[in-house]
Amino acid sequence: MRKSGLFLLLLCISLKVSAYDFEAGGIYYNITSDVDPLTVEVTCEWCHIKATNTYTGDIIVPATVVNPSDGQTYSVTSVGERAFKGDRHNSVTFEQPSMVRKIDASAFAGSPIESILIPNSVQQIASGVFVQCPNLKSVTFQSPCQVKNLEYQAFRECNSLTTIELPNSIESIGAEAFYNCPILETIIFPSSLKNIQTGAFAFCYALKSINIPPLTEYIGFNAFRSCKGLEYVEIPASVDSLANTCFVSCKALKEVTVNWTDPTLVKYEGEAVFHDVLIGNVTLIVPAGMEETYEKAFIWQNFGTISEAIPTFVENTPQTGIFLSSGKGTLEIYGLQTFSVNIYTISGVCIVKDSFEKQFALPAGVYLVRIGDKTLKAIVK
Repeated sequence: MRKSGLFLLLLCISLKVSAYDFEAGGIYYNITSDVDPLTVEVTCEWCHIKATNTYTGDIIVPATVVNPSDGQTYSVTSVGERAFKGDRHNSVTFEQPSMVRKIDASAFAGSPIESILIPNSVQQIASGVFVQCPNLKSVTFQSPCQVKNLEYQAFRECNSLTTIELPNSIESIGAEAFYNCPILETIIFPSSLKNIQTGAFAFCYALKSINIPPLTEYIGFNAFRSCKGLEYVEIPASVDSLANTCFVSCKALKEVTVNWTDPTLVKYEGEAVFHDVLIGNVTLIVPAGMEETYEKAFIWQNFGTISEAIPTFVENTPQTGIFLSSGKGTLEIYGLQTFSVNIYTISGVCIVKDSFEKQFALPAGVYLVRIGDKTLKAIVK
């Protein structure tokens, strides 16, 4: 009995010792490199033992930290797994300029934070980073952003998130990235986006309009499953593969706009792209001159009304990397970096001046859009 008690005592001591390498300023660290450059990751006191951490109050992650045991200065280059998981702290901010390159899996899972600014030093955001953050309302990616992929369940079940603008570095939105964000109303996609993975926006009930950017190639299985409020969807000609059930149970759909001049070249991974949707009541908008083609095309022939589109653009400037796209009463700008936007009516009245927004609600009509030294003409339906 005495031997077993002594063993348990030694085990507990070893666990405590191995939980972190040192503490400074109320933050716990693990050393990730003890040779130049010296680096550490933020961890927590009991990260590998308890489900939640012991951090309280407002946390500031420094760019560098001094190890009190050896006096060495370390660069803080990562936030470790589950470092800020739990519900006892108020906020987490990063000292600028930050040196954090990676935010590891579940780092903020269940955190009560209301906002987060992701430093432009970050190159990787791992899976489940902000899963089930109940109070998270604002997510800002500091420019210029280096993150290319939003990983699995990155923002799953963030119940207070209403809008998010993804930076023009994101190429992939991972599986279930925004799964069951029930009041997410607006997602501003980046012009760099190439694919939307399985269940990325499933059960996002408040989404009303989806305008997929013009370089996207793939929309995955269940990508927008049961988006009950979704009424308008636009799919660009760049999409060459639609997974089965990607718009399953989107029962409020009123209008789908597609831009393929030959829908037979699209890869369909099944017949149920719009399963559990009364597409006989949905209007399909197709490119000019293509109505007859779509009336005979797989999947699309089942839509109740097929109409040819009024051209959205009279002019565009792909050589600048800037694209415009319009949906029902909206105008979106992709690829905008540092230029401000001015919008004029066709008679020359300025209705938007020096704005850096990327999405505008406008009544139907023809507009002149001034971006830097370029002027584009767009039609909002």
